Amino acid sequence: MWLTGFDVPSLHTMYVDKPMRGHGLMQAIARVNRVFKDKPGGLVVDYLGLADELKKALATYTESGGTGKTAIDQAEAVAVMLEKYEVCCGGVPHIGP
Repeated sequence: MWLTGFDVPSLHTMYVDKPMRGHGLMQAIARVNRVFKDKPGGLVVDYLGLADELKKALATYTESGGTGKTAIDQAEAVAVMLEKYEVCCGGVPHIGP
């Protein structure tokens, strides 16, 4: 099953047979858990035992305490991205065309 861009609220059962974690795992479960007409939720059949990965993903996305903020500070993420960008440029940052 393709998960990227895949949206079908009537999906009832998802069989998970590949390792997933983080937002990918959360998205997969959200796809099957959508309500639709008389469908109150969905069923996830986990062949790999992803409960620990799901707990980690849920912890990451609930760290903000309901404030709507991401778990990673945006300024910190930008600083790390610029650092990696400089490495890719050979130590000489170049922003722009």
